Amino acid sequence: MLSTLFVPRANVFRDGEHEEAGFLTASYASHHRHSCVAARAGFGDLLIGPGSLLSEANRLDPTHHSHVSDQKIELIKIVEGFFA
Repeated sequence: MLSTLFVPRANVFRDGEHEEAGFLTASYASHHRHSCVAARAGFGDLLIGPGSLLSEANRLDPTHHSHVSDQKIELIKIVEGFFA
């Protein structure tokens, strides 16, 4: 069931000002892309650091557990790509 909502014309933000809408949308999208990707790079660092410490704490030998090193290297490459 749909209901209607009355919004007074005075409370409508930028009503009819569509010429600026493209610029505002592009500005927000550009800012959001940069900040979101930067946050992903930081989150990747939060995964890599503890993962390395856990590998060392559990005394995992990289020669016998190469899949752990390979996954860590892949994650590092992805995070550095985000950071770049």
